[in-house]
Amino acid sequence: MSGMNPETGLGENTGKTENAENQSTTGTLAIDGMTVYTETWEPEVPQPQATPLLMIHGLAGSTTTWTLVGGGLANALGSRVVALDLAGFGKTIAPERDATLETNKALIFGALDQLGPSVLVGTSMGGSLAIQVGVARPSDVSALILVNPALPRPSG
Repeated sequence: MSGMNPETGLGENTGKTENAENQSTTGTLAIDGMTVYTETWEPEVPQPQATPLLMIHGLAGSTTTWTLVGGGLANALGSRVVALDLAGFGKTIAPERDATLETNKALIFGALDQLGPSVLVGTSMGGSLAIQVGVARPSDVSALILVNPALPRPSG
C-alpha cells in the first residue's frame, strides 16, 4: 500500500491536532476501496508488549467521540490508541451510500488486518459492532471494552 507508515501500519499522516493529553495524528487506512479517516495517539512512554486499542464510535459519532480520552488512555496504558470514522460517519465516505452494519464490520476487520490484534473499545452502535467482530474473529480481538453498547432485545 502506498503511503503506509511501516512503524504504525497506518496511512500517510494528514496533520496533527492538540488535545487535553497530547497530540494526535490524523491519517487514513485504505480498506476495501474506502479511505478510512483515523486519529491516533501514541504514548509518551510506549510499553513494548502493549496491545493497541481500536476505538469504535456510536451512531451519531466519529473520531471526535474519543478526542478527550485518546491521549490519556495512550499514556496510561503505554499503548497506541487508534480511533476511526466508520463508513458514512465523520470524514469516511461510504461507497455508494453503503453505511450498513455489514460494511462497517468489514471496515473493522480491515483495520484489524492492518493493526494486528487489538483491544476493541466501542460505544453504543460501536459496542454492538465490537461484539460482532469479537465473535467473528476472536484471535484478532484481545479484549472488549463496551460503553453502553446497543444490544438486541432479548427474544421471548
